[in-house]
Amino acid sequence: MERYSFRLMHKYNPSPLPMITSVAYILDNEKNEPVLFVDCVPGLFRNTHKFVCFAKEEEARDPKLKGHFFGLVYIDPAYYDIFIRQFPKLGKIMFMHELGHYLNGDYKIMKSNRNLDEDRLECIKQGKVQGIELAADRFAIDQCGLDNFLCFIDCMIKLRKGRENDPGREFALKEYELRKEAALREFGNQSNNSGLI
Repeated sequence: MERYSFRLMHKYNPSPLPMITSVAYILDNEKNEPVLFVDCVPGLFRNTHKFVCFAKEEEARDPKLKGHFFGLVYIDPAYYDIFIRQFPKLGKIMFMHELGHYLNGDYKIMKSNRNLDEDRLECIKQGKVQGIELAADRFAIDQCGLDNFLCFIDCMIKLRKGRENDPGREFALKEYELRKEAALREFGNQSNNSGLI
């Protein structure tokens, strides 16, 4: 049995956080407990919603927060329908990548190192993928398979190309291509060209 599984909630359920509803979660099958929630957070402006991954804070400085949940990544609401409702297998890949960051301890680094975004952009300019992103991709590929990962990246490229007024679009597109190349270099022998399964 796989260690982690991605579960959709057929109805929104109360989140561990107030005023938030959980729409999906990743279950640690060995411990039989959720390790990451995908939650819908009511927006403050124009009735928008953000979708956020939350994971348990095991090393909170404030003892009252230990074991509670903290936000990992904000997901564009435009992607929600695609990754949760239409193609949850694509959603699984995205959230396994985020779980990889969490299990690798990257969010502790991200909280303390404000230069990571600059480093990430510098890597892209040099035609490389930042190391912590590669490691999270490796975890997602290990959990979901190379072909599914490549389908996810292709989908993200298509979606991002459609966002013409996005100032980060060119860097994002370049990084997606670099991530594809890196995955094929490292795991290419595992591909069966089957597409999303």
